[in-house]
Amino acid sequence: MKNTYLLFLSMFFLSSCSKSEDSSIPEIEQKEEVVIEEVVVENIFEGSVKLTTQLEVDKFGESEYTGISETLRIEGTDIKDLSGLNTLKSVKDLFILDCENLTSLNGLENISGRLDLVILSDNDALTSLSALNNITEVLSLEIKGNDGLENLSDFDNLEKVGGNLIILANQGLKSIDGFKNIETVGGDFEIFNHYELEVINGLQKLKSIGDKFWIAHNLKLISIDNFKNLETVGSEIEIRRNELITSLEGLEKITILKTLQISENNALKSLKGLENLKQVLSDLGIHNNATLETLEHLANLESVGFIMGVTAHDKLSTLDGLNNLKDFGSRFNLKLNSSLSDFCAIKPLLESTEDLSKVEIESNLFNPTPQEIIQGNCTQ
Repeated sequence: MKNTYLLFLSMFFLSSCSKSEDSSIPEIEQKEEVVIEEVVVENIFEGSVKLTTQLEVDKFGESEYTGISETLRIEGTDIKDLSGLNTLKSVKDLFILDCENLTSLNGLENISGRLDLVILSDNDALTSLSALNNITEVLSLEIKGNDGLENLSDFDNLEKVGGNLIILANQGLKSIDGFKNIETVGGDFEIFNHYELEVINGLQKLKSIGDKFWIAHNLKLISIDNFKNLETVGSEIEIRRNELITSLEGLEKITILKTLQISENNALKSLKGLENLKQVLSDLGIHNNATLETLEHLANLESVGFIMGVTAHDKLSTLDGLNNLKDFGSRFNLKLNSSLSDFCAIKPLLESTEDLSKVEIESNLFNPTPQEIIQGNCTQ
């Protein structure tokens, strides 16, 4: 409810004093205007709200609440229309779950600013999230199992995710074009398990991820090059089972990681994109990438803190690219690379390794012992 009060006060002052016979003092008039600003009285529902039928949605909308102090949970196959909720401007948490007949979120377009948790899950008819474009910050955002969503082109005013950003198993999703102004994700960022996802054109301003960055099981994804401004990942990058990715272009600004896992990317021919990676603090695993031919883009890698493994590749014939690797922690596995016959690139590394038993070379095309490599018998 809005009331505006406008108060005008006019003050008139007349001064007189003794005056001479030939002079006079004119009247002086002063005016002051005082404006009392607009007063807004919000209609807030205190507590959480759960709406499970269309009737409940409509009845709640009739109360014209402008906010909900806790959680708004919308859940149920009967719900088709949220337009009655269009007076809402704020909620703490927003859950929209299992609304299989809901095609849009129209009615929530006036919700803006910061929310804590937003979960949009298993709404199979939902084709757009554009009604949520006025949200600027969330603690956590999960978009999962919304199979009718083909293009995630929304959330362009979202600048920060304090915790996790999860995009999971939206089986009709073909492109991610939104999130164009997001710069930080404080927790995990996952793009996981999509059958139709081909391109990621959004997220181009993303600079930092606080914990894990997983891109996995996206069977038609062809590139991750739109992450070219990503500078820091606090914990782990895992690139796994993306069937059409041919390189890792987009990760050029990454120089240090805790863990890096690259596995089962059957079209991956090179590690281009990792040219500036210098240090992996814990584990580096490169496993079972069927067409990987070269490690040359790891030329600046100097140390791996714990376990390093290069295993199960059919096309990899040489370890060239590991020439500057100076140290690894507890184990170095080189196994099951059916074309691998040239180990000369790791000769300097082995020469400085005190315990050669930490190096395991097995089931490759050529399998010299670490001591043989040091002695120069490093290629076949």
